[in-house]
Amino acid sequence: MRTSFRIAAAAGAAALASLSLSACQQATPQAGTVNLEDGLQIVTTTTQVTDFAKAVTAGLDAAGTQVEITPLLSAGESAHSFEPTAADLTALAKADVVIESGMQLESWLDDAITSSGFAGQRIDSSEGFDPESMHEGHDHAAEGEATASETAAADEHAHEGEDAHAHEDEAGHNHAHEGEAAASEAPADAHDHAAEGDAHAHEGEAAASEAPADGHDHAAEEGHDHGDDGHHHHDGPNPHLWAAPKGAETMVTNITEGLAIVDTKDAEAIRANGQGYLGKLEQLTTWIQENVDKVPEAERTLVTSHDAMDYFNQQFHITHIGSIIPSWDDAAEPSAQQIDELVKNIKDNNVKAIFTETQLPADTANTIAQETGAKVFSGKDALYTDALGDEGTPEGTYLGAQIHNTTKLMESWGQTASEAPAELRS
Repeated sequence: MRTSFRIAAAAGAAALASLSLSACQQATPQAGTVNLEDGLQIVTTTTQVTDFAKAVTAGLDAAGTQVEITPLLSAGESAHSFEPTAADLTALAKADVVIESGMQLESWLDDAITSSGFAGQRIDSSEGFDPESMHEGHDHAAEGEATASETAAADEHAHEGEDAHAHEDEAGHNHAHEGEAAASEAPADAHDHAAEGDAHAHEGEAAASEAPADGHDHAAEEGHDHGDDGHHHHDGPNPHLWAAPKGAETMVTNITEGLAIVDTKDAEAIRANGQGYLGKLEQLTTWIQENVDKVPEAERTLVTSHDAMDYFNQQFHITHIGSIIPSWDDAAEPSAQQIDELVKNIKDNNVKAIFTETQLPADTANTIAQETGAKVFSGKDALYTDALGDEGTPEGTYLGAQIHNTTKLMESWGQTASEAPAELRS
């Protein structure tokens, strides 16, 4: 039997902002509990969410609570283009809990939940995530300097004023008419970048060839994402919060407290599991930072298949030169002009590597590599971004995927990563 209550997973914005499980425990969630006589049926969306849910519920079977986790997405499968099947709707109908990544990543989930008749509790693992938290400890560009991402964005703004045309994408987002500036292009954050000295090129004055001045992707900070036709496909910040361990901390905290609310009998064990996993994320952050610090900031450049690594780049001061698909949506299509601009930025910034992602083909990357001389990291060397690897492999876990990604990034910068702590590899 499922409860008819529907909740957001978080136990208070203040607790989530601090990412403290102890603080979450002090909150007073207004929610019912489920009947666990038949076990706890959990449906998860992305592979990262599935992995976190497994970690948080580890050992509950031995305590007498049968936990069944049914993932909607499989290894190597992206949430952007996912379409639920009849079997997925059946799983949702039987579920006590649905755990989602959130931040509008799963644009299809609301309809699927409605169609399935799901009446359980819903946990949004992104609840309380603050993209601005990624900027802590970062120095902004010196006065008069511009990052490559900013100047590239200014380039696209200039072209939009000349070439933009109206269309409505599959998600139903209305875009600007020719010559009109889309409202979504206005900065989404509260920064006054002009006051910070960031140089934003005006129409016809873009300088995409300038070398990056800092490790930020300011386009991502402002909520800009220039996909096909120069517009993004999300209303809000980049949803790939798991890319950075800081974002994963938010997700694990929400999943932990959400499940502790549902399964009050096992709440203590669930919270202990969550606290233990947060400790591993702290270890992961330390290991990544120690390795990245070996590389001078000016040499920490990255080109990827699509804009999935923004928060990772911000947390570890890595300069995002550009993406083959300049969009958060890996189902978008780049224009010929955008590819030309990326080729130019790769050459101007002496980028040595182009990273594909495991859920995307390497064809365009190989073509760009022929023009630029950059090495393509694909196949087993590709980055695990939108999806983890096959179950049973090191990359099939979030920790293993992050170790893989960091190891390959270090290799692309001419360095060898140190061995990750055993606790992260087990």
